[in-house]
Amino acid sequence: MLALEKEGILIPSLCRSGECSMCRVKIVSGKVFQPAGVPVRKSDRKYGYVHSCVSYPLEDLEIVI
Repeated sequence: MLALEKEGILIPSLCRSGECSMCRVKIVSGKVFQPAGVPVRKSDRKYGYVHSCVSYPLEDLEIVI
């Protein structure tokens, strides 16, 4: 989320810890790092959604907001 905010892209978020799911984005291409213990639903993981507030880009990303 910080990388998005640095570019002026604001994503809704309440908790900034991955709990509320408001900051979910779909990754179309690229990879992110998510620390162990981030609460991501199985269906989100299956379909490529991550919580942007606790995801760190490892490479260039294409996402759907």
